Amino acid sequence: MKEEYTEYLLGLGMTKPLIDRVEVLLDIYSRLTQWEVDDIYISEYIKEDGRQEYEDLRIYSGNSYALCQNFLTSNAITLSDHRRISHIYLDRDNYDLSEAEEKSKMTIVCSYFGTDSKMTMKATGLNCNKLTEIFLKYLQPHIVSI
Repeated sequence: MKEEYTEYLLGLGMTKPLIDRVEVLLDIYSRLTQWEVDDIYISEYIKEDGRQEYEDLRIYSGNSYALCQNFLTSNAITLSDHRRISHIYLDRDNYDLSEAEEKSKMTIVCSYFGTDSKMTMKATGLNCNKLTEIFLKYLQPHIVSI
């Protein structure tokens, strides 16, 4: 696993067993697709009791991405193409899209042409900066106009 991914995961407060789990999924993804991994993202939020909840792992490669829902307990991987985004809903709290702080929150929901499926990504604290980076690099350029 790239050092930058390990640093990102450590910055989210992930422990070694959780990081090892991400590494296993990255290895499976690489063996399945033979594609180079360009980026990763962990969708997470803070529960009402104050604990951090890690939801999904996203793996980006070119115009494609893999979604590993409930990646801590599930082995399922969904491969998709993110070039057909019809619209994006973005909500944020205590975040100006440039400087995240501890209380920052952000949610992005993407809808796709030709399907009822939606992709939801959540972030808290400094992970809001990473979600903004993912938005600008992989999502916003693929909004399709009709």
